Amino acid sequence: MNAEDTRHRIVWHDLVTGAVPAAMRFYEDLLGWEYLIEHSTDFVWRSGEADYPLIMADHEAHGGFVNPGIETPSYWLPFVTVDEVDAAVERATGLGGTIERAPFDIPGVGRSAVLHDPDGAAICPFVPSHGYPQPKGLFTRDQLFGPASPDTAKFYAGLFGWEMAERRGHTALATAADSSGASGWIPWIATADIDTAMSDARSLDCEILLDSTHVEGTGHLAMIRAAIGGVFCLHETG
Repeated sequence: MNAEDTRHRIVWHDLVTGAVPAAMRFYEDLLGWEYLIEHSTDFVWRSGEADYPLIMADHEAHGGFVNPGIETPSYWLPFVTVDEVDAAVERATGLGGTIERAPFDIPGVGRSAVLHDPDGAAICPFVPSHGYPQPKGLFTRDQLFGPASPDTAKFYAGLFGWEMAERRGHTALATAADSSGASGWIPWIATADIDTAMSDARSLDCEILLDSTHVEGTGHLAMIRAAIGGVFCLHETG
């Protein structure tokens, strides 16, 4: 990485979905996203060849779309930089986590694994093998929604040194997310005009979990569930 310290920070996002083309069209229609398609002859998420669409903004890649080859609800998967992936996986199991995918290498990208915290939310420890700086500006924050049990708090503290903290003004967001009945990481995605984005979201038949609301010191937020695109927050910082 560059001189900026990104250890134990979320630096990448994959949308895991069985409907990649439809999900790409959704985010293009909603937020004007552009893509760069990479092709792999040995796709790390499943055997065989596959395309990996990269989410592009300001000439930087910020994440991608993954079809895991199995039936699964769509969800966003964050990648967190660590010193050693294998050591992080071993530590995670000792902290009550479970392994969905053992450590694997992504040629030209890095080494990763897929873990679940004690409440079931998925997250990936990651060691990059490139020198690109951390992308900024598109994914502004990530928030864990669900039970947030004491075991999960210990899991993240032991794995990444993170502390659970309640933030004023987020109670309504948590209530909306909990209606899904599942624990998971939800990204905040930047938009320059949240009112226009919400109007577009309604025209795209999204489920509005929380309408646009102003959170002091944070900006305007809204939470959306797209049938083929997972749950996420729109975030206007102005």
